Amino acid sequence: MAPDGTRFTHTDPRQIGGHYLGTTEQALKGQTHTEFYTGTLGRSVRTIAPVRDGAGRVVGLVAAGITETTLTAQWRHQIPVIAAISLAALALSLAGTWLIRRRLLRQTHGLRPDQLRVMYEHHDAVLHSVSEGLLVLERGRVALANDEARRLLALPPGAVALSDLPEFLRAADPGVRDEVHVTDDRVLVVSRSPVAGASGSEVVTIRDRTELQSTLGELSSLKVLTDSLRAQAHEAANKLHTVITMVEMGRPADAVTFATDELELSQRLVDRLSSEVREPALVALLLGKSAQAHERGTDFTVTVDSQLPSDTSHLPLSGREMVTVLGNLIDNAMDACDRDEPWIEVTVHCEPGTELLMRVADSGTGMDPETFENAMRRGYSTKSAPGTGWAWPWWHRWSSGTVARCRPM
Repeated sequence: MAPDGTRFTHTDPRQIGGHYLGTTEQALKGQTHTEFYTGTLGRSVRTIAPVRDGAGRVVGLVAAGITETTLTAQWRHQIPVIAAISLAALALSLAGTWLIRRRLLRQTHGLRPDQLRVMYEHHDAVLHSVSEGLLVLERGRVALANDEARRLLALPPGAVALSDLPEFLRAADPGVRDEVHVTDDRVLVVSRSPVAGASGSEVVTIRDRTELQSTLGELSSLKVLTDSLRAQAHEAANKLHTVITMVEMGRPADAVTFATDELELSQRLVDRLSSEVREPALVALLLGKSAQAHERGTDFTVTVDSQLPSDTSHLPLSGREMVTVLGNLIDNAMDACDRDEPWIEVTVHCEPGTELLMRVADSGTGMDPETFENAMRRGYSTKSAPGTGWAWPWWHRWSSGTVARCRPM
């Protein structure tokens, strides 16, 4: 159309040359304008744009539009396609939602979100409150470690790597039940169970047996002292019967000589040990073991260089611990000494500023380096009796972390 609105073209030839019905002011200013207007063909939406010459002046206008009746017809024509697409999208969404829900239910064993929340809260509370250590190992990594496991294994805060675990927990070994392991300062009972349906995953429970082991050590010490006292009582009873019988035989002089000789010998040993080994529990142990060895026909000697100070508070072992260690060594020596020529030699020596030495030698064949190395492992024993093979590894681990050493003679 011309700038004055005269039509040059129209879908209806009768309208050519007529005046354009609509707003042209913005187009004459050089702006494109869109509007709804009722024209010769009815109500329509149209856009009017200016036509410029080389100098930029508006020399004409172009209007293009489409009637609302045409839009409605096209919209109604496309309704089936739109509906089909919408239904297909809805079907795909429902199918995807069903598949995702089915997978989630399978992964969560049919638990709903609220049930998962309750389970998580309960499990988290249990993990932090149980008195046993709990580890979850999954395909060579530590998936979970509760507070007690971190305490027992001295694990660092935060994420735990497989290298942070002790050597006995790094290799996968599902199915182990109540296996005892000795660390630097603890005795731990470990059980491992595979996770059903999860290959390479296992749950490890850890129980602290340190206090129980210490109690067993005290019980062992008491048993050693009890056996020693029993041996002394047995020997004293034999001597008393001998003295009574000699008196009844009318030989009182011989009875007095026998009793005083034995008393003098025993008293000399008591006086010597009391003056040199001033720890009362250790003196009682040595006296009892001497009587027990005498019953067995074993020559039992406490060396002359045995010496303990009167104040044992600075020693690396308490009196109870010394009784446990030395009693165990003497018992082993009694079992291992040569039956044809049995003898045992004990040395307990410590001076201020020196290390504590407890040495038990016997007439047995001893241990070669390989056997001694094996004896440091938990559960190893040359004896067939159950419950043996724990004292040496435990005391070796404990002493290695403080001030003592275990070595063969």
